Amino acid sequence: MTAGESRAKTIGSILKFLRNNLGVKQKDIAEKVGIAQQTYAGYESGKHEPSIELAIRLASLYGVTLDFIAGRYHGDVEQAVKESNWLEFVLPQVKLQMQMEEQYMKAGMEQAKAMASEDAKRTIYEKNGITPFLKTI
Repeated sequence: MTAGESRAKTIGSILKFLRNNLGVKQKDIAEKVGIAQQTYAGYESGKHEPSIELAIRLASLYGVTLDFIAGRYHGDVEQAVKESNWLEFVLPQVKLQMQMEEQYMKAGMEQAKAMASEDAKRTIYEKNGITPFLKTI
């Protein structure tokens, strides 16, 4: 195993540990950072490493440093996480942020559907030459 392969495995195990503690699927993380689920799975399995830009996005998403994502800490990942208080302080904030983003997206989708429905009604009115009652007042 080369140094690059070893580093890829280290990064993969860190990403998997963080995601599992967050309690989400690979698909959820992949969507948040704008990549395919299969690509993210490749990172977790250590087949390849994320680009620096993606590593920064992942570090930001997980609430850890880029050094941590890169495996630059002493001891094993669980001990490093324990010493950093990530599970106690950062993890709840990351979970809350993800929940809030999900609620925001759902609300946005509902609003978009309502607007599309209004646009559809307007189009039907216009095609048939109908003027809605309130529009005439």
